Amino acid sequence: MLISKFDTTDIEKKVTDLECQYGIILPDQYRQFLYKYNGGETPETSFRLARISSDLSGFWGLGVANVYFQLERYFDCDEISSFVSEGIFPIGKNSFGDLLFIGIQEEHLGEILFRYHDRPKSLTTLADSFYDFATKCKSKKLYQ
Repeated sequence: MLISKFDTTDIEKKVTDLECQYGIILPDQYRQFLYKYNGGETPETSFRLARISSDLSGFWGLGVANVYFQLERYFDCDEISSFVSEGIFPIGKNSFGDLLFIGIQEEHLGEILFRYHDRPKSLTTLADSFYDFATKCKSKKLYQ
């Protein structure tokens, strides 16, 4: 998977602050991904899992990130709190505004879940872990 990472300056503190703000602990694989990339855009990337075929525009970043992928600008605190109360945390999106989440409570802990923007109560499990999901995402070669 191709990824254009965002600024990782002080990312460990930003992740810790985020976890404290919402009273959560992000799964370790995803936390390590944030430390290394702080989210990022994923050009020409797609996945086909659990009968869902979709592009992947990118993953949310904290602080300095492309304006379309800044977690804090895209969601307000109430929206994130609502997701957290469902046991999920938003991690990315496709070009249609459908969302990817990671499970943060025992029932779906670490799983990657997908929700269509027009079906807000329906979640589909895509992968058992962030690593499994990332390895199944495919990117087209940008230059040949």
